[in-house]
Amino acid sequence: LDGTDTCLRCGAFRVLENGKCHLYYKKTAYGVLALLVVVVLVLLWILGDLMLRPATNETNLEDALNYRSKQKFRKPDSDGTGRHLYALSTNLCNTIIGGPGLALHFRFQAVLICWAAVVAASWVLLALLTDYDLLVLGTKEFGTAFRNCVLVAWGRSTQR
Repeated sequence: LDGTDTCLRCGAFRVLENGKCHLYYKKTAYGVLALLVVVVLVLLWILGDLMLRPATNETNLEDALNYRSKQKFRKPDSDGTGRHLYALSTNLCNTIIGGPGLALHFRFQAVLICWAAVVAASWVLLALLTDYDLLVLGTKEFGTAFRNCVLVAWGRSTQR
């Protein structure tokens, strides 16, 4: 055993049984695939059912759509042509269109995304500069107690 999680003959995610290589998670993969197919079919059936239903109250539908349209943020009317919608490219961190709370929320989201990107880039840089195995730690699977012991010993020596 070399501390890796692969069969020397078959490769990763495979197991050697009776001289033949088999996928280790074949039944699980088929089960997840079947579940996804069932979920997609149910969602398509629900969507088709909703699309085929007739509209029962056209007046209230028009009133609701009109009300929704009036709730959208619009630019101030400065040239007399009417209030137009903001462009999709509007920077909501710098342009205050919905009050200071909305601007603060978008600024917080931007800082959070930048912080996560800096932390991820720092980890990848650290791993690439020291040892590539730091990117593999915690992703290997163990089998028997002996293989678990080998894996723990490999992880301990890698982290030191």
